[in-house]
This record gives sequence, C-alpha cells and structure tokens, in this order.
Amino acid sequence: MDKTRETQRKRTKRIVFFDGDGTLWYPKKTGYEEKPWWIYEHPKTKKNPNEHSALMPGVRATLKELKARGVILALISGVPYKKERAVAVLRGKLEHFGLTDVFDEVMPSYKPNSRRRQNRKDKSILAILKKKRLPKNSALMVGDSYEFVPCSKKMRNRLPADTRL
Repeated sequence: MDKTRETQRKRTKRIVFFDGDGTLWYPKKTGYEEKPWWIYEHPKTKKNPNEHSALMPGVRATLKELKARGVILALISGVPYKKERAVAVLRGKLEHFGLTDVFDEVMPSYKPNSRRRQNRKDKSILAILKKKRLPKNSALMVGDSYEFVPCSKKMRNRLPADTRL
C-alpha cells in the first residue's frame, strides 16, 4: 500500500460519537438561543421533552449516509437523570425522530448526583471504544459545546502522537 493510501486509511474514522441535545436536536421554543437543558426541567416541557424538540436540518440524511458507509454511530448525551431513565429518554428521542435503527450505541454521560452538572463524555467514549476494540484515533466526536475540548485534552495523553489535539 502506498504512503498516501496508508495515511488516508489511518485518518478514516470508524466510529462517530454524537451529542444529542443542541447537536442532533434542539428545543423548538428557544432554538439555539439557550442551552437545551431547560427542556428537561421546565414544568411545561419536562413531562414530554420530545414534543418540544426539533431535529436539526440534515441530521437524518447524514446519519443514514454514515451508517450506509459502515461507520459505527454512538449517541452520548447528557440527560439529567440516573442511568436507566436517561437511556430510556435517549432511546425515546431516537424513536420520536425515527432514528432507532441508526445508532449502534446509546449511552448517557451525565452524573445527576454531582454538585454541578458533570458531563463525562470522555469516560463514555473510552468505554465504548474498549467494548468495540477500536483505537482512539479511529473515533470522531461531534458536539455543540466547548466542554468537549477538556474531554479531548483528558484523552490526549492516551492517544498516539499523530492524532493529539
């Protein structure tokens, strides 16, 4: 294999991690104006946040195209509930938007018992990569927040030098 093909093969992402709120979907009322967390806590929306959410334009087609290309798709999103309920809420969102057949992995990343909202996507990403036996440089994270930068920095020392951020 020539050097260009080898380099391209190394850069090909085999798994893509997506954040949910603010990336794949957003609150209809505020759009991108506010962080989407309020939808789970507001008295008028917390009983059924799906009815108050809209899918970002182009998301369905993009996810289906990635899936058709054989890319593993993982949803890692912070939902302010304990794990079992959080997974149910995320799966409910996927069902609501007709995306249940697209994601291979669904994992919440929020720690509801902490003093401040703690989104632990780094630990979720590492757990899924380990489960799938994939190297870290085969992954890509798509999100809407700078909080993913610290996540990347935490993972940086665990990545091969040519893929560090």
